[in-house]
Amino acid sequence: ESIRHKLDENGAHLTGKGIKIGIIDTGIDYNHPDLARNYKGGYDFVDRDDDPLEGTTIRGGQGTFHGTHVAGIIAANGSARGVAPDADIYMYRALGPAGQGSTEQILAAIERAIEDEVDVLNLSLGSSINGPDWPTSKALDKAVDAGIVAVTSNGNSGPSMWSVGSPGTAEKAISVG
Repeated sequence: ESIRHKLDENGAHLTGKGIKIGIIDTGIDYNHPDLARNYKGGYDFVDRDDDPLEGTTIRGGQGTFHGTHVAGIIAANGSARGVAPDADIYMYRALGPAGQGSTEQILAAIERAIEDEVDVLNLSLGSSINGPDWPTSKALDKAVDAGIVAVTSNGNSGPSMWSVGSPGTAEKAISVG
């Protein structure tokens, strides 16, 4: 089934034009032909540099492609098209090999996204800690207070009680299962 694009009040297609989307993940292959024109910048909190290139090899020879995959769903603009193909992508690499990262790296990435004034912030990540007072949940609430639409995963542990992990427990973010 093809992706249906939404229309605004004037009947024009909504493509993400003029929207800055921040993604906190494992990085991005910004050289990919479907992502190159939309990638506008970011930061690598794992290697502590301005290059959030997604790692293609890790221990055991497997690569991480999660961030590139997420960026493609959001804003691919080439042979594949995401749901917002004209949006600007800002990648904040807070997760390294095998998708591992620290709370501090995620917090720093959220702070940087706030400083960069992104319009939307996506975090397809989480911990097993169910706590709206957990630092990453509170940081997402702060991002929403700054005017950012924050969207995060609520984890892969459901459907039991208390199975939503932080930052999916943030009070003001959109948490998706």
